[in-house]
Amino acid sequence: MSSTDEVFPYHLADNNSLKHPLSTRDTSGILQSQWKNPNDILSLLLILGPDVVWRALAQLAGETITPVVFSYGWVAYAVNTLVAAFGDGQMLPQPDYPVLVIGAKSGHVRTNQSWIIGRLLRDFDHSQAKAAPNLNKFAPDYEALRVTIFQVDRRRKAGVPTRDWLWYSGFAVMLAQIGISVIPLAIEGDWAPILVAVSGTTLSLLQGAVSQWREEKWACPTTGGWTTSLTRGNGSRNVMVILGNNHGLDLEILAGKSWKPKSSIPARAFLFLLALFWLVLLISVSGLRANAWYLLTVGLIGMIHNLVVAGAPRDPSTLGIHLNQIDIIADSKVSKVLQKTEDRYPLVGSSLISVFFPGGMRVNNDEKEFWSKAESVRQNQGLAKLAVKLD
Repeated sequence: MSSTDEVFPYHLADNNSLKHPLSTRDTSGILQSQWKNPNDILSLLLILGPDVVWRALAQLAGETITPVVFSYGWVAYAVNTLVAAFGDGQMLPQPDYPVLVIGAKSGHVRTNQSWIIGRLLRDFDHSQAKAAPNLNKFAPDYEALRVTIFQVDRRRKAGVPTRDWLWYSGFAVMLAQIGISVIPLAIEGDWAPILVAVSGTTLSLLQGAVSQWREEKWACPTTGGWTTSLTRGNGSRNVMVILGNNHGLDLEILAGKSWKPKSSIPARAFLFLLALFWLVLLISVSGLRANAWYLLTVGLIGMIHNLVVAGAPRDPSTLGIHLNQIDIIADSKVSKVLQKTEDRYPLVGSSLISVFFPGGMRVNNDEKEFWSKAESVRQNQGLAKLAVKLD
């Protein structure tokens, strides 16, 4: 053998002797094995999508039992909650729908910071968009503004939510998940999937049972407040007016987050233990070597249900706000709607002028007497003047 052969033991001309370490056959086998038992993907999915879990909890939380099911994203959510508990102490997400809260008596306009008030107006706008053609004589294209008047239902306790199909369906999904995870145990005697599913479901229920959910969700007096209007602001076609009657939630305080319950030391310790158990579950799942598809299906079903729960419109009573609709006021001109509203419900129409007419509302001579009386009413109560200008 020449010196050259000693340095280069493989002849360059012999292409077959320089094969890549992974042949086509090897790659095919790896892919086949991964699709047969994708255990690595399962552990990754458990830390993706925590926002969906967060919003699903915000929707259903409020009772000792909160049926938010085991799904992808729970591990990341539990760790994020622990960070929040040792930080600002807030468990509810920020509102995902813009709302202005206007006090009829004070005329103050607040930007809402409450999750449930945001969802209250969002779901109301959704219902109005579906029912618009049947509400009144004005076609939707020519209805400039619609003011819907509500009265708080005194027969129901404020801050106590009613249960709807979303709440009950959580238990049905939990049973379905456990049923799927039992299959490997029945067929092969593999008890790992059922252990993971039951453990995940138990931890999910414990996470939703934290009492701070209730304290934060309805962090305001429940003896009622002043009459309050909810709207997205200038350009919106809907206004919710909730008449104050010494019953129900004080929406102005709730919207401003004047009351901010903080996590107590026992609550933080409990959340720390839950986060620790979720990490233990994640490590256990990453070690599974068989029947991963069953747990992937369990997680997928849970994710779909949580997506529906997080986004589905709901009745106000499921938010602990119990209302009865008593009136609808609409017209093809915004100024006419405000005048009708002020006529039937003093102080309400005038409190909305600054919202829908930021530069001041101009009125003609026919409306002068009406708005002069409205301003006298406000001045007699020591309230701010109306922003009304005469043509």
